[in-house]
Amino acid sequence: MAAPRILLVSYNYPPWGGSGVQRPAALARCWARAGANVHVLTANHQHYPLIDQSLDDGAQSGVTIHRVSGFDPGGIATRLIPFKSTQRDGTGFGMQQRVYWRAQRYADRYADLGGESWWVSAAIRSASRIIKRFNIDLVVTTSPPHAVQLVGEALQEKTGLPWIADLRDPVVDNFAFAPANDRIRDKWVQLEIKTVTKADHVVVTCDDYATHLAKKYRLAQPKLTCITNGYDETARDVDVANRPDREAFTMAHVGAFYHAQSPKALLQACRSLRQANESFRRRFRLRLVGSIAKHLENAFFPDDDTFVDQTGYVDRADAATAMQTADALFFMTPAHPNGRYCYPGKIFEYLATDRPILALVHRGASIETLLRHAGGATIAYHGEPDSLEDALRKIFNRWQTSSVGANRNEAFVNRFAQTSLANRYLSFIDETIGACKLDTANVDAASPITLVGG
Repeated sequence: MAAPRILLVSYNYPPWGGSGVQRPAALARCWARAGANVHVLTANHQHYPLIDQSLDDGAQSGVTIHRVSGFDPGGIATRLIPFKSTQRDGTGFGMQQRVYWRAQRYADRYADLGGESWWVSAAIRSASRIIKRFNIDLVVTTSPPHAVQLVGEALQEKTGLPWIADLRDPVVDNFAFAPANDRIRDKWVQLEIKTVTKADHVVVTCDDYATHLAKKYRLAQPKLTCITNGYDETARDVDVANRPDREAFTMAHVGAFYHAQSPKALLQACRSLRQANESFRRRFRLRLVGSIAKHLENAFFPDDDTFVDQTGYVDRADAATAMQTADALFFMTPAHPNGRYCYPGKIFEYLATDRPILALVHRGASIETLLRHAGGATIAYHGEPDSLEDALRKIFNRWQTSSVGANRNEAFVNRFAQTSLANRYLSFIDETIGACKLDTANVDAASPITLVGG
């Protein structure tokens, strides 16, 4: 089959940083390396709190990026106060920021599907031109923000192209889903229904969520499939030959805390062990690498800084170094019951290291099965505070008596390399395009007069 021409629609894209850009950036990069003709349609502004220049356009060799300004808050600010998109300092950006925050407050009040939904109409117009100019074969829309799925629905209707809806997180079953009223809830429910039922295929990133959607909408393969996130193979290139021998045991959490993703349970387990165990009190350090939402700052006690180091957001290279140089890594799914439908992407970067993992998950969730197959993980459970304290004590005691290693199942972990997963996705795309062309040929053969008349 000829190299597919793919249009990937992703509101979030480098040089924005954070978890939301990792999957679309990795897919586009790996697809292009495999020979696909990849076009990315994304928002044209930089009003995003996290910027990671290591993920910028230069890292997207072979990918054609189309940046479009809409009437979303960032797009309005960029339209009214134009300046070079790479500039984030000086008076131009300051003026843009003031316009942006005013527009964002308005969107928070009136945009039922989020401010990003006001980008959709501009995205549809731009995507239609891209499809025609570059003879696109297939459209992939990846979300959140989930309003982006409206672009896929419109393009499918206008062009007849196959559409894959890529859901990095659940829509209404999201742990952070909290609509202001029933009217807004109904709009989100309708968005999910249209996405799941109208898309030619739905791809999710978590086995539990795939099972949930299959039951909810009576879906079956190949309509629905799970292709998880993965790890960047270059993360294993971090030089840790001179990893220092420490007097203290350092556990690192690399990633954001937000919504129900709170450090409260971990901090409480650390405080309890510090009170009960003199060695733990003297030799344990917790390093938090990543942003922490303002509403979670009350999880910290004034004297926690005696054992907690807060680093804040860092780029992916520094994040990889933080993982590799820690003695152990802490991972958790959101505590909310629907947190079982999420595989935070960072877990795959963790698995690519040789560091042991302390994981706080829902009992019986598919992420627990994944971690047990991967090896090197000590499991604790939400709602069972003693299990977290016990697991932390076990890892610390092992470190005191010997060098802590992960004993990872390398063959299993290798399945989650980004290149491998992207190639699997690309095979799935080829099948989808082929099936669409076959359906078109069958219709053409069966109804030649109808098609000519149309």
